[in-house]
Amino acid sequence: MRGILRNSLILVGGIAVGFLLLLAVYALPVDRMEDNVMLSLPTFDGTWGSGEESYEQLLKGYRSTQLDNSTDSLMLLTAINRSDEPLTKQVANVYAYTGSSGLPYLTLREMGEADFDNSQSTARARYWLGYLVVLKPLLMVMTYMDVRMLNMLGQGGLVLAIILLMQKRGLGRYIVPFAVSLVCLSPIAMPFSMQFSTVFYVFAIAMVLMLWKPKFAEEKIGMSTFFLLIGMMTSFIDFLTYPIASFGMPFLLLMLLRKDNDKQAKTFVQLGIWWVVGYFGMWAGKWLIAGLFGGEEYFWYNLLSTIDTRSSMESASIPLSYMDVLGSVMSVFAKKPYLLLGGGIAIGCGVSMYRSRGNRKVLKPSYALLMALVSVLPFLWYLGTSNHTYNHAFFTSRGLIVTVFGLLCLITGATEQKQRIETK
Repeated sequence: MRGILRNSLILVGGIAVGFLLLLAVYALPVDRMEDNVMLSLPTFDGTWGSGEESYEQLLKGYRSTQLDNSTDSLMLLTAINRSDEPLTKQVANVYAYTGSSGLPYLTLREMGEADFDNSQSTARARYWLGYLVVLKPLLMVMTYMDVRMLNMLGQGGLVLAIILLMQKRGLGRYIVPFAVSLVCLSPIAMPFSMQFSTVFYVFAIAMVLMLWKPKFAEEKIGMSTFFLLIGMMTSFIDFLTYPIASFGMPFLLLMLLRKDNDKQAKTFVQLGIWWVVGYFGMWAGKWLIAGLFGGEEYFWYNLLSTIDTRSSMESASIPLSYMDVLGSVMSVFAKKPYLLLGGGIAIGCGVSMYRSRGNRKVLKPSYALLMALVSVLPFLWYLGTSNHTYNHAFFTSRGLIVTVFGLLCLITGATEQKQRIETK
């Protein structure tokens, strides 16, 4: 009961802290941010002869490399929005400029025109958009291109840190499964899209903390609180991309670190519940703030309507089956290079199984079953968010990182050989 009370207070405190942080960055002057966004317009408008489309594909025909410049434009338009409303109402409603087209990408391009009307704004009160806590200060000193390069350096650094720390903690065998699973994120594209980066930062930083300071995560914070905070942070900074990865990746790592623990299933239920409480509790906190301070007409009606649409089994009034949803996700990787990679991995796993025959460590059935269960979590998420998954498969497919990492860890663990005693 003390743990439940403690975590409940942390959730309430997190909602308050998130609100205060957003109030602080909304109080920052917008002039420098606006100047840097204007300097970023050549990224989109073709001034450099290489303007990017709303959904630019770095490799044409590969949806896995497709950028979401539309949402990134919205993020920039939100960061530089000017309003005469009280700060509390600005934070509650999260306004973004809306041009004549109503499309964020085109609105951003219109900003370079002399007759741009900056009096039109649209509220997105159902989201926290907590990324503004970082983005607004960055835009005071950086352009959008600078942010992309910073993303590249930061994400590369985190991946390197995870690999080095896995080796340090005796998990060297699982570096290859981790590296292969990153293919699902399309590392070539992710740094160029702020929209895709939020969940990555949450689970990657969590994994670094678990590997670098395991006692801090286990004892000082406590794993239930740690996963509560992961869920809260995911809800705070993410639109709705592939949030299931922020639970699945850290939990799979925890399973590897606690391989000999007999209470893994109980831990899964406990930590899963706290992640859900953190994720949806943080959402509920934002909705409460929007209701108290936003004053947006029909907010609750629009919220419930959006939830109903995003979770429905139809798209544009066309009925969907679950196979349609999965087909949309899998089609993102239905390309020859991915198929060749998959075939190579299958052959490698087969060779590993053959070479380890007769000398394998016994993998506990309960452990294997739980790892397999965690690996299918993205498919359960897709079932609950069918409309959203189907319509945005080019980024919701990134949730499959959990499936790939989990299954490869399972195979790697199952083919681990016993220590051979050498005799003279």
